[in-house]
Amino acid sequence: MGRLKQTYSEEIVPAMREKFSYANVME
Repeated sequence: MGRLKQTYSEEIVPAMREKFSYANVME
């Protein structure tokens, strides 16, 4: 599960932030 979580954190989350512009919201 650790590797899956790492993949999620490094790939899925950044992709979602870019797609939905979450980065701007969090700032």
